[in-house]
Amino acid sequence: MEDALEIAKAIYRDNAALPLDRGLLASHLGISHRSSSFTTLLAASEQYGFTKGRYRDDTISLTDLGISISMPKSEQELAKTLSRAAHAPEKFEQLNQLVPTGELPKSEFLTNLLVRDLGIDIEQTEEFIEIYTKNMAYIGSVENEEVGFGVEANNELPEPEFVLGKDEPVSIHSIKRQQYSELAKSGYLLFIDTTTAAKEVTASVIEQLNTLGIPTKSMGPYDDVEEPDKAVASILLLNSLETHEDSQYTEIFAVGVANGITPGNVILISESIEFQKYLPVSALRQVQLITYRDISNLIMGLLTHLTSKGLLSMKVLLP
Repeated sequence: MEDALEIAKAIYRDNAALPLDRGLLASHLGISHRSSSFTTLLAASEQYGFTKGRYRDDTISLTDLGISISMPKSEQELAKTLSRAAHAPEKFEQLNQLVPTGELPKSEFLTNLLVRDLGIDIEQTEEFIEIYTKNMAYIGSVENEEVGFGVEANNELPEPEFVLGKDEPVSIHSIKRQQYSELAKSGYLLFIDTTTAAKEVTASVIEQLNTLGIPTKSMGPYDDVEEPDKAVASILLLNSLETHEDSQYTEIFAVGVANGITPGNVILISESIEFQKYLPVSALRQVQLITYRDISNLIMGLLTHLTSKGLLSMKVLLP
């Protein structure tokens, strides 16, 4: 179950919990979409109730259970939803009903129980027991995990420090608006605008990021970029409303430019996945995708992704 959870986590982390193209999902996990391991993970994720969609489906989407596990509101909710997921497979729930105390019989008796009462082939009982016990152990570890933040009794939180990293982290001294002349020499996020509409959206995003003390720069796809070696990631907003060929060719060119500036750290942002119809598959394999509903959702998805990739982190400076 813990392995299958990686499917749900990838969709939440890399696509803001929205349905994700099956091929892109596999690339985010670092495996081939044609591999047997990916097919097995998709099937397991659906059996546990985390996602909908298997190897024949174009997109894989999170279920309500998958969303609850990916972004739980409390430790109690996480433990409860994990327990539901662990017993979602029919045979696991049947075993749970047979041993309501949770204490499994001795190995030889458990094998006989699985064969006689659950109809499991004797050659598959060992694997069945291994998976079931691992799932229970995982749930137990989550339930017993203690979380502490070290907050003082006066409830005053220390000021956060954001760090933007390439080869070495770049410290950003506070979340207050200030001058970033020194920080800009260390690293920045590069936005590449392909259309006027995209430029308007990225301007709003850049304004919000700057208030958090995160250095940014913007450019057009045919412009020269200053200090390209200091860009830690390239971000492109694709205009899903522009369908004519000129716009599509411009976006294809911009993706190539981005891959040249920050290879392996290119983020495509779009309101839909229509661009997959015209962008080359080879280009899509080298990028990360974030879809969004509004500016706030976009910024949250972007920060979440940058943090998960180690490009952005927040340090709490203790007094």
